[in-house]
Amino acid sequence: MPQEPPTYTHGDVKAEHFWLTPDGVTVLDLDCCRLGDPALDLGLFLAELHLWADLLGKSGVEQAQERVLAGYAPGAQRDRLIRARFYESLELVRAAARRLPMWDRGWENRVARLVGRATRILEGFRKKCG
Repeated sequence: MPQEPPTYTHGDVKAEHFWLTPDGVTVLDLDCCRLGDPALDLGLFLAELHLWADLLGKSGVEQAQERVLAGYAPGAQRDRLIRARFYESLELVRAAARRLPMWDRGWENRVARLVGRATRILEGFRKKCG
């Protein structure tokens, strides 16, 4: 898949790294910033939306993700969006292993849902890319 030149990325996009105030948004926790694939942060944010929707038991995460993509990148390269979905799937698996406390009630079901979502993304990726 074609790559783009590296750009400045946050590298650890999570909801808790954004501080929203009436004056705007402040981005926190910049210790993972580096040059990287422009699709990385977008993919991490898409995974974060899925994690929070699952945690809160909310539906409509796919619609929220589509709204983010429409607002983020109306003219973005198709390959960037495909790579963002790939990063999303990787982050969902990583989050299932590292961010879900095993002692939480329903832990097994949450892990299964996140890994299942990652699997569906990768299956779609394989179909699109051959």
